[in-house]
Amino acid sequence: MKMKKIWSIVSAVILLAVLATGCGGGSAAKSQGSFELEGKTYTVPFALTDLKDNGWEPRGTTWEELAEQDIGEYTLSWVDLTKDGKEAELTAYTISGPGEGQKITDCQVYRISVSETSDDPFPYSFSLSNGIKLRDTMDSVKEQMGEPTNEDETDTTISAGYHFDSENVSIYFCQSKETSYIYEIDVDVLDAVAIFE
Repeated sequence: MKMKKIWSIVSAVILLAVLATGCGGGSAAKSQGSFELEGKTYTVPFALTDLKDNGWEPRGTTWEELAEQDIGEYTLSWVDLTKDGKEAELTAYTISGPGEGQKITDCQVYRISVSETSDDPFPYSFSLSNGIKLRDTMDSVKEQMGEPTNEDETDTTISAGYHFDSENVSIYFCQSKETSYIYEIDVDVLDAVAIFE
């Protein structure tokens, strides 16, 4: 009888541990600032070198040349990126931290921007943590994410922005009226300087 009681307690402890693990992994909400690019997951802000480590190259320059450029504190910059030499509109916007004499290669990426034209589909796999990607429609975005924080419309485009103040993140979408699908997605840190606080 005593052995049976001990076994019941052990079983209950194991069950609780399994449930806790399941809750921590499967059901935890992913960050709004997360996205998947070519099979790798990133969450803004992240180190520019993470892209380098995953095989991305700066267009029109080299990592070595970027590593030689001194920049000041809280300097905003950007790097256009390619992988395997493909033509693509993929830009990482960076910010340096406090202090002088930093290098762009030491910066944090506070914004990532992907876009395409109707003639040139984006050649890499890219999706947000919720699965939304280029060529989805604004209607499907609103269906999943609700009404945007702000909307704008021109003769050629419809745009929508979502701000997640609790995560210091915003996501911005542009849809072409000609093609009726999203051709640009930006994932931003709302307050870039707050990264270093």
